[in-house]
Amino acid sequence: MALRTIVQDGDPILKKVCRPVTNFDDRLATLLDDMKETLLEAGGVGLAGPQVGVMRRLFIALDERDLPEDGTVPEGYEPKFIECVNPEIVERSEDEVTLYEG
Repeated sequence: MALRTIVQDGDPILKKVCRPVTNFDDRLATLLDDMKETLLEAGGVGLAGPQVGVMRRLFIALDERDLPEDGTVPEGYEPKFIECVNPEIVERSEDEVTLYEG
């Protein structure tokens, strides 16, 4: 695995439309593994393809549903991830959540 450079806010790549993933191969698996390592190193909760300079429709997110509600991380805890490739929004709620990004 390798750390990827995270594209910073203001970079035009972040405004472009991504292409769908068509090859589900070792290269995709390596990219997802690199993104996991990069995300953990950066202390983030999610990372999309364009954020590492890859114009493909995919993202990963930490899956923290099994962590205690107080936010503590048990000793020896192995992070889990949600991997989304070619995601589509099929339903939208009117609820809003405000979070700090970046």
